[in-house]
Amino acid sequence: MYIIVIILSMLLFLQCSTNNINAQENGTGDIPILIESEYDNIYVYNLKTKERKQILINEINIISANIIKVEYLNKYIIEIIGSTNRGNGNIYLYDMDLSLLLKEYYYNTHMESWEYFEFHENELFKNREYIQGETISEIFRNNSLNIEYNFNNKGIIHIYGIRDYISELNDKEEVIYSEDIDLYYEYSNKDNKYYLLEKKID
Repeated sequence: MYIIVIILSMLLFLQCSTNNINAQENGTGDIPILIESEYDNIYVYNLKTKERKQILINEINIISANIIKVEYLNKYIIEIIGSTNRGNGNIYLYDMDLSLLLKEYYYNTHMESWEYFEFHENELFKNREYIQGETISEIFRNNSLNIEYNFNNKGIIHIYGIRDYISELNDKEEVIYSEDIDLYYEYSNKDNKYYLLEKKID
C-alpha cells in the first residue's frame, strides 16, 4: 500500500491501491484522524481507537480531502470534493461523527456541447440565432467554486465562483456569457446542518 501523508489538500485521480490522502492532527492530539481513499471509497481511520468508518459519496474520483477547523463552531470538519468521470461533482462537509453537514454542487469541467435545440430552451439563449455546427457548454471557471468558512466573521459559509457558458464552433471556443454564483449557508445547532440562506449576505 502506497501511503502519502499530507497536511494540505491533494489532487487525486488515482485508480490504484489504497492511498492515505490526508492525515492531520492538531497540537493536542484531539483529532488523530487519517482519511483514506480506496478506489471510489473514502474511509476515516481513528489512530487512537483504530476504528475505520466509510463515508459514502456518489463520486468516483476524489479531488481533495481535508480537515478544517471552523473557529466559530469550535470544532473540526471533514471536507471532501469529489467528481464523476464526466467531470461533475460536489463538495461534502462532515463532522467528526461523520454526520453530513452540507452537500453542494461544486466541481464542473464537463463540456456538454449542447446543440441548438437544447441550448435554445435556456432563457439566456432563447434569442440566439442559429449557427450551423455551434454548440454551447457550461463549466465553472477554474474548474470549481470556492469556499469561505467564516464569511465576514459572521459564522456563515460562502460558496462562490463564476459559471461560464462557452460557444464551440469550428474548433474554436469563446466565453459568450458568465454569471456569478453566491451561496450562503448558516449552521443550525439544533439540526447539526448547514442551511442555504435565501438572501445575499453583505
